[in-house]
Amino acid sequence: RVDDRALIDDPAQRTEVVTERGDVQCTFGRFAGQRVAQRRARIDLSGLGIEPGAVLTFSRDESITATVQPSNKVEYRGSTCSLSAAALNALTSLGYQTKAASGSEYWMYAGETLDERRRRMEEERFGG
Repeated sequence: RVDDRALIDDPAQRTEVVTERGDVQCTFGRFAGQRVAQRRARIDLSGLGIEPGAVLTFSRDESITATVQPSNKVEYRGSTCSLSAAALNALTSLGYQTKAASGSEYWMYAGETLDERRRRMEEERFGG
């Protein structure tokens, strides 16, 4: 998916090209020739073989854990929240000052971040 706000105003004139690296480049309109951020689909924990009850560890401090709940949520410090909200809270508790965090880049399962796991599994399924 592409963030429409980063493209042109008239969807009928919108054209994008996905490069070999997966970058999206706008080919028409006011952003012609510029790379545009591409958003990945939301992570599907069960699709990665991670079911409710599984314990995730935080990559910056493996003593910090979260338990997977239904609907791609986790229980972190007694509250049910998204992976990103839990990552942001964990980062804050470690003294980091940030306003946003991508949960799949911080939470780990079986020794790899969720993002690494997704990429590996996609490559195994679809080649790369």
